[in-house]
Amino acid sequence: MVSISTPQQPVAATPLGLTISSVSVPGYVRVDTAVYYNHDLQTHNWLHAKQVNFSINLRNIFDQGYIKSRFSTTQLFFGEPRTVLATVGLRF
Repeated sequence: MVSISTPQQPVAATPLGLTISSVSVPGYVRVDTAVYYNHDLQTHNWLHAKQVNFSINLRNIFDQGYIKSRFSTTQLFFGEPRTVLATVGLRF
């Protein structure tokens, strides 16, 4: 089975977004996606596993620069850059 997921995380620009004293932060849209593949294995295989799972997650596909949060008027925390995460899993 193959499945694809694409959530989007829109954040409005100032004044609905983030205003810090005289610093105005524009809105942004961060787009993520993921592809999953699950494959049933034959019984009595050498791993004794029932299923193998593969996934690739892409976060911030367009490498959008954005401010994710703030601690004070002088400490702004930027969101993560484009990130690729691949995983392989076994189900027993």
